[in-house]
Parts: sequence; structure tokens; C-alpha cells
Amino acid sequence: MGNSKIVLFEEDERSLNYKFEKFADRLNSTEILSLEYDKDKFLNDYEIVGQEPEIGSVYYKHPSKPNCYVNSSLGEYFFMQEKIEVYGKIAQLLGATGFEATVVLDSQEKKIKVVNGDIQYQVVKIEGDRKEEQTKKIIQSLQLNRKITIEPHFDKNSSYNKACEFLKSNNFTSDPSLNSLLESRNPDNGSVTQEQTIKIELTSEYNELLEISAGLEVMKEVFKLNMSFSEKFESIKKVNLDMKIYF
Repeated sequence: MGNSKIVLFEEDERSLNYKFEKFADRLNSTEILSLEYDKDKFLNDYEIVGQEPEIGSVYYKHPSKPNCYVNSSLGEYFFMQEKIEVYGKIAQLLGATGFEATVVLDSQEKKIKVVNGDIQYQVVKIEGDRKEEQTKKIIQSLQLNRKITIEPHFDKNSSYNKACEFLKSNNFTSDPSLNSLLESRNPDNGSVTQEQTIKIELTSEYNELLEISAGLEVMKEVFKLNMSFSEKFESIKKVNLDMKIYF
């Protein structure tokens, strides 16, 4: 338990015999747990965001917190806001006085369909009023602007080291945008950036989890999935963010 990116809670018998069902091999990085026997250990071992497990509950492993699982009902906006918060936290540690961000919705989206046990992707364009409407919905669901007050005792060296540690502890050391932001405020450089714009793909981690969990959609006749679970595959959007950070 704990190595899987997707966790589903089912009745005990189903959690044991699902492996003998047709298309069980479509489940990648997915663990089926018994609500009766595995729930307490799961709650004891991991931090849970959202509702506690019940029959049909699906959990996604948090992309940056190793001991945390997120109830799938929270959806894409939770993961997007989490990513913005990481960038905001790094910016604050580096001495930012604020940031502004603009959502850019990609002109295409993918829809997942299941045909004879195979996962198929249909790519469709988002244009005109529909694109504008979806962009507004995303903006209304996210906190995109922030002003920050720098304390008089702010120490650039100490805060830079804290930012480095935060990046490492949250598994973002491979993120080129964050590393670039970090290096731009390195006190050892002799000069530091006063304003920086970075581009972020907000939905990359969530979309990866969603596509992995499509294996459950293949077996939806076997499992007692949450009624809204299938709706998540109707629109897999790519959302980018242009963030301007002021120091």
C-alpha cells in the first residue's frame, strides 16, 4: 500500500477477486483496497484530503506530498490551486512583494472513450464562446493575484536556503521554471531579478492521474464507482498560467 498513484475502496470480496475479471490488466498503478479491512490503516498511514473512504471512493496520490492522497471528487481545480500555491510559496520565500497570473486555456481538449476495453482519445477544439466561458470558470475558481508584505527582518540568504529546502521536500527539484526562479534570486550571484514572468502548465499532474485512472472507467461495470467519476473523462483540458512575480 502506498506505491500506487490511484486507490479505489471496494467491498472486501470485490477487492480480492477483481483480478479475475475481464480487462483487469488495464489497471495501471492502481490499488483496490477493502473498505472493511484496509480503511483504518490507510487513514493511519496517509494524510487524506477530502472525504474519508467509502465504497466507490477513488483517491489520487498527491503529486508533491509523498504521504498524501486526495479524494478524486475535489477535481482539477484543487490540483491547479495547489500548484499555484507552490509557486506562490517559493516566490514569497525569495522575497516577492506580489504576483499576478493569467489563465491561458489551450485550444484543444481530450475526451476519453472506452471501446471494447480499450481506451481511446478524441481530440476536440475549444473555440469562441465556449473557450471564453471555460476560461472564466477557471479564473473564478482560482486565486490568481496576491500582494505580500516583506518583514523588516527579512534575510535574503536564510530565505533563499528555505526556498531551496521547500523545493526539495515537495519534489519539485526537476521543475525548470521553479529552478530558474530560484536561481534568479540566488544571493551569491551579486545581482537579483526584480521582476520575472514564468509560464506554467497547471494541469499536467492532474491530467496524468486522470489518464491513469481511466483503467477504472474500463471496469466501471465491475466496481461501484462514484456516480460522477465517469464525467471526469468527458473533458481533459490543458491549462497554462502566465505568472508575473514582483520583488
